[in-house]
Amino acid sequence: MNERISEPVPILKVLVGSRAHGTATEASDWDHRGVFIHPTAAYYMLNSPKPKETAWLEGDVTQGHDKKDDTSWELGHFLNLAIQCNPSILEVFAAPRILQTEMGQQLVDLFPYIWDPKKVVDSFCGYSKNQRTKLLEGDRGHKYAQAYYRVLLQAEGLLKHRRLLVGLKTHPSFQTLMLIRAGCISVGNVVDLCRKLEEEVRELATKCDQKPDLYRVETWYMHMREKNFWFIDEDLRRVAQPVEREALTLEAAGSIPATPAIYINNPEWDQHYSSWPW
Repeated sequence: MNERISEPVPILKVLVGSRAHGTATEASDWDHRGVFIHPTAAYYMLNSPKPKETAWLEGDVTQGHDKKDDTSWELGHFLNLAIQCNPSILEVFAAPRILQTEMGQQLVDLFPYIWDPKKVVDSFCGYSKNQRTKLLEGDRGHKYAQAYYRVLLQAEGLLKHRRLLVGLKTHPSFQTLMLIRAGCISVGNVVDLCRKLEEEVRELATKCDQKPDLYRVETWYMHMREKNFWFIDEDLRRVAQPVEREALTLEAAGSIPATPAIYINNPEWDQHYSSWPW
């Protein structure tokens, strides 16, 4: 990268997968997802390659013998996926945090303004359909069966309670999820359960009055692009809530409210937002 501008900076990293959902075994992988930002100037330099929008790493964890799967997205690419309500992307807003900068916290705070009920139905049901296809056609049926059921449980929770559940141990249907994972429920019964749950999800979407505010999201994003043109702002790259991996036990997975009043009704936030020039 051109020496006049800084390298990309990670702003958020979370734990996802079975260890976040509460369905892991000791042999389960450590799956992480994250968000990073390139300086804005990186997109406009002459005779320079286009900055990467996705970073992926798979292999052994540096310490220990666990396997890990790390995927990160550049901020703009991440937001474009988020407003489509991609289930894997939306989980990043609610999953247990390993690293979080000030900018990462601001990003998480945007969640109430990003998700749309109709797109939740389209994306979550589309994801579940894909898992059903893999369940019926391939091996590792228990893996696809539990993902088929889990993502519909998450859609139901989001539409009913405006909460995106990542840790599912407290969910009333958690035992059913674990029975599916163990292969104790037949494929036919899994499909029946999920079809019924999908019908409930679609019905809930018709009653959900949640409305996204993409203008607010885009305004924040443009402000970040302006503020981080050549270098990533030191205040925004400061780590806000570092969390040691050892603290992330199977019980650590949780969820966040989808409409936190502290952000929606925060006069200082709104004043700052309304003072931006565009």
